[in-house]
Amino acid sequence: MTNIHFVTYATHETGMFRKLIDNKFDVEIKVLGMGTKWNGFMDKIRGVNEYSEEIAQKSDKDIIVFIDGFDTIIGKNVNSLIEKFKKYNCDILVSEEPRIKYISQKLFGNYPTIANSGMYMGYAKNIKRMTDLILERETKDDQEALNFCINTFNDELNARIDTEKEIFYNNPFISIFCSKNEPKCYFKSYPGGNNNTLSYRLFRLRRAVWDYYPYFKVELFSLLIIILLIVAITKKCRVVK
Repeated sequence: MTNIHFVTYATHETGMFRKLIDNKFDVEIKVLGMGTKWNGFMDKIRGVNEYSEEIAQKSDKDIIVFIDGFDTIIGKNVNSLIEKFKKYNCDILVSEEPRIKYISQKLFGNYPTIANSGMYMGYAKNIKRMTDLILERETKDDQEALNFCINTFNDELNARIDTEKEIFYNNPFISIFCSKNEPKCYFKSYPGGNNNTLSYRLFRLRRAVWDYYPYFKVELFSLLIIILLIVAITKKCRVVK
C-alpha cells in the first residue's frame, strides 16, 4: 500500500501558513523546523532529508509531498493525487519556475525549463537521494542545487518538471490579475502575492533582493556606469548652454 505524507518547513507562522495548515480539505501537514533558527534555504533540504529517510525506512513505496509553508494553498481534494502522480511516469515531480527566462537561468542554471524548489513530490527513497545530492552541492541556494541535480543525475533520480501544471502551479503575480486563468491543480503557490499583508510582501521583496543581488553584480555595475554617464552628459550640456 502506498501512503502519502504532506510536509512543509516553517520556523514560524507568517504569510499563508495558517491557511495551509487549517485547509478546507482536511489534509494533515507535517511541519518541520518550527521554533528553530532560520539559517538559510538549505535548512529546508536538511529537514526533508531527515524526514524522507525516516519514511523510506518504513516503506519504499510511500510518497512525500513538499509544499512551501508561507505561500501555498491546496487547490482541490487530494484523493486522486497518487493516481495523477503515477501518470507522470516518474519518481520525482517538481513544480515549474514561472519567472522571466533570463533571470531564472541566471540564478538557477542555463536549462530549458527551470524547476521551483517550493513544491515537489516523489517516493520517499528518491526524495532522500535527491536531497542527499542537493546537500553535496556547494551552494547556499536550494533551487540552484535542485536544478543542477535533476539535470545532472536524472538517469538516477527519474525526475520531471510539472510543465502541464496538473499538480503544481506557481503564480508569481498578484492573484487578482491571474486567478481566472489558473489551472485547476492540487497545489498553488503565490510567493508573497496572494497575501494581503503589506509587511509580508515587503519582507519577501527584501529577502529576494538580499539573496539574489550577488548574481547580478555585472548588470548592476553596468547600470550604475550608464546612470553616471547620463548624469555627466546632462551636466556638461547644461554648462555648454
